[in-house]
Amino acid sequence: PGMTITGVGTLALAAFLLCALGGGAGWLQLVFTTTLPGSIIPIYFSLVDAYIFFSISISPAFSFTLALMSISLNLFLDYLNNGKWQNVIFISLLAILSQTTNPIAFAVIDLAFVGAALFLWWKNKKIEMHQFYALAIIACAQIPLLVYNFHILERDPLWSQFTLQNQTLSPPPSYYAWGFAPFWLLAIYGMTFAYRDKNPIMAALSTWVISGFILAYLPLGIQRRFLLGITIPLGILAIYGLNHVIKQVSIRKPSILRYDRLIYFGYILLSSFSLINLWLGSSLYLRTLPEDKFYPRDLENALMWLDNNATPNDFVLGNIRTGQLVAQRTRLRTYVGHPMETLFFDDKLSSTE
Repeated sequence: PGMTITGVGTLALAAFLLCALGGGAGWLQLVFTTTLPGSIIPIYFSLVDAYIFFSISISPAFSFTLALMSISLNLFLDYLNNGKWQNVIFISLLAILSQTTNPIAFAVIDLAFVGAALFLWWKNKKIEMHQFYALAIIACAQIPLLVYNFHILERDPLWSQFTLQNQTLSPPPSYYAWGFAPFWLLAIYGMTFAYRDKNPIMAALSTWVISGFILAYLPLGIQRRFLLGITIPLGILAIYGLNHVIKQVSIRKPSILRYDRLIYFGYILLSSFSLINLWLGSSLYLRTLPEDKFYPRDLENALMWLDNNATPNDFVLGNIRTGQLVAQRTRLRTYVGHPMETLFFDDKLSSTE
């Protein structure tokens, strides 16, 4: 009970599985177009932070931020239902904590709060001032760290260089069309019912989706980061839409209700086909021991020796591949490593070639 996203039963389980495993139709794009716009193939590697499957696999920071975002949205929806101010305090703390690892990811959740409150006011035909004050408190709590992060990332000589290199621009719209193809139709259908039913929960999720894609095309260098975990709202909305489809069909054909679990399972399986295929295909490929995916055991021994014998102020000079291994396997600094995390990367890369 209560106004939260989570629940029990078939719908909650279906939404969870779709959010976690749902992918796109990039394999169909390759069939029909053979080449993709841009240079990243397959398509999913360009949208890696958008999929929960990849986000929790490759980055603890993504997992941490997604947990804070999801918990906060549930707490706010619960607040709209019970009016507990403890929720507002917890949300403010979680938002600040989120800013320490990802300064901008929480923006879509802030907008989702606003969407939920607006729909509730519209439904009740009344603006609840205590809810307005709650939104103001949550926003004000984030301002100090927001200003600090902006000042450091834009004004500091070193961090401003990092900001300049940290370019995660959105790909062409066709990437998003194919990358979330299994979600779109049912998710948009779910949004229409959210509007018709004046459902604050689905309104919050709809706001998350819409604002995420708007922010993803603003003239900023971090466009794609606003789509972190976007399959969460897309997946829930898609299951919400599919549930309405089943209900409408059952009016004329009641027997379909006996197969609702099979329908949800089939939809989830179809939606997750690309990512499962990519995961299995990559695993089978790695079993062939491709040379470019492994490094010699002698290099492992060398890294262990460096970690044990080098002084903390030493840094390792090597090519980019060696530099990335140094950062992973030792406590030492490397001259050149990850492109976004190495200041003046292009200059350093050319000096090591």
